[in-house]
Amino acid sequence: MEDLRILLDAMPVAAMIVGHRDEVLHANAAMLRLLAADDGAGTGPAARA
Repeated sequence: MEDLRILLDAMPVAAMIVGHRDEVLHANAAMLRLLAADDGAGTGPAARA
């Protein structure tokens, strides 16, 4: 879980470096939706990571 948070923090910086900011922001939003989908019962993406 911590690794995913580090990746999410680094993505906007990487996007600015390579000039693909919109694509990375969309990917970042998709990862955040996956994290939010965890229902707390141990069945969501965070539990499987």
